[in-house]
Amino acid sequence: FFTAHTYRFEILLNPVKCDHKTKKRQAITGQLPLLNYFTDRMNQWGFEADLNHLEVIPLPSISFECNGKPYRFNRAKFRGILTVTDMELFRKTFASGIGHGKAFGFGLLQLVPLQ
Repeated sequence: FFTAHTYRFEILLNPVKCDHKTKKRQAITGQLPLLNYFTDRMNQWGFEADLNHLEVIPLPSISFECNGKPYRFNRAKFRGILTVTDMELFRKTFASGIGHGKAFGFGLLQLVPLQ
């Protein structure tokens, strides 16, 4: 499966940035900020996405309460074609997931190898 260097991908992320003063996570919203969020980080994940085929789909946020604590997750779906730049890092990314909220269904990199 990991012999291919090009994959079609889809991933649901909880795109956030950390406010260094308050240490709270702030949601990233809007088409261009979401695109920048993804493209700024893809090298640290071991791949590069083809920007001509990259789709950024903002989704409505979800809110719920668990053990009396409120949770709110902003969501964005990213899909397109990626090329692996660092296979070892890419495998680690695939195995561990991407971003925050993995326990709540975010960060699973779905792949289809392309020949």
